[in-house]
Amino acid sequence: MKRLQDKYQRLLDLARSTHDGRTGWFPGKPLSAARPAHATNTREQFEQALKDGANFLEGDIRAELDPPHALEMRHDPVSERGDNLSLEEWLTIGAISGRAMKLDVKEPERMPDVIRAVRASGIDPQRVVLNLDFKAMAKWGAELRRNFPAATLALNPPAASSAKLGDRQVDELLRQASQLGAPLTFVVRHDMLTPTALSRLQDVAPVSVWNASDGPTVKDAKAISERLRRQGIQGVIDIRPTPTAKDKVLGALERARQEVLTRLFH
Repeated sequence: MKRLQDKYQRLLDLARSTHDGRTGWFPGKPLSAARPAHATNTREQFEQALKDGANFLEGDIRAELDPPHALEMRHDPVSERGDNLSLEEWLTIGAISGRAMKLDVKEPERMPDVIRAVRASGIDPQRVVLNLDFKAMAKWGAELRRNFPAATLALNPPAASSAKLGDRQVDELLRQASQLGAPLTFVVRHDMLTPTALSRLQDVAPVSVWNASDGPTVKDAKAISERLRRQGIQGVIDIRPTPTAKDKVLGALERARQEVLTRLFH
């Protein structure tokens, strides 16, 4: 904690000062109450999420590019702009913030280290959401449930060629849910969801939705979120505006830059 205080005192102070009845995540709070911050991997992103009043913080976990390859918060396999937090730092600050913490594990082979870090952090498992792809959850879900009985496991559909969620995918999701037990949420791209799939899944657990930058164009995220809620979505709604053409070009240039930097320095 001393090292963390020396490095991130301002962020720790902000996490404490913004923890109140509106931002805190308490046992029994429904996923529909989430005000998500989609990415909080860097100090800058985490600080902005706290200032914005988010109560549901999402982070992506990967191994550091350099030895000893400890776990850090990073979305892409290459380096990223910003001050990336370590997993330990992210969990510690998140625990102090009182928010819900969603861990999106990008490299499931490091799950033993993720489990140890979450346990060591002392964070209330009822505030933790663990998100893995379908195959990784099939491998690690039982162990996650043993270690964190009160944590929410986020189940993602198996891959399919269809643009919509089909009966076979729903069947497999429901089978996985039956094996792992509650608390759960099904995580589905909003444009893949059909009324039939939504009805079948939400008979078992809340459905949470998100959108991809390469999916259908989203101009008014608030309006689409409100429509999805009216349609019966009971989980987290994480809909963001589609990047403009200029933003996409700048994003592609930045990714190319980071790929070059990764090859040169890692």
